[in-house]
Amino acid sequence: DAGPMFIEALAKESDPNLAAAMAGYIERLAKPEMVADIEEAARLHAGKPQAMRALVDALVSLHSPESGAALRKLAGDANPALRAEATLALIEHSPPAAGVMITTTRPKSQAESVGLQKGDIIVSYDGKPVESLDKLRKSVQAKADKELVTVMVNRGGTLVPVQITVDWIGIDGKFVKPQ
Repeated sequence: DAGPMFIEALAKESDPNLAAAMAGYIERLAKPEMVADIEEAARLHAGKPQAMRALVDALVSLHSPESGAALRKLAGDANPALRAEATLALIEHSPPAAGVMITTTRPKSQAESVGLQKGDIIVSYDGKPVESLDKLRKSVQAKADKELVTVMVNRGGTLVPVQITVDWIGIDGKFVKPQ
């Protein structure tokens, strides 16, 4: 089994690019019995954003109670970058609703001006459920420019209606749904 070999080699790797590549392999090879090692590797490589992100994503991909517990521990870590990444990953791991989880808001975008945040889940656009980022984009394109629409956002389990105009929203995201 190659997963534990990559974890062991990653522990000794100082080059950020090689660490990111190795962490990417670990993400693809992750198994439930590797949760504690992946959690420790994420802590060890918290200063290497790409490697840390791949390791946190490996925990998300396992969708197990153990990987959820590891993400909760990482979300309480003293390192602010690791804490932020794990907090966002925890929402992806156990989302409160189906929709597009915002992973990035663009500066000076409509998303920023109306207060959309990383981790918000867009559950509907103009009254229609959001089933993918691509379908959200198509819904925006299907409306008349500058028309006012309501976007329902799930923020930490609470539905928040947000009024936006039909235009570039300024987000990146991924579709999530409860398991």
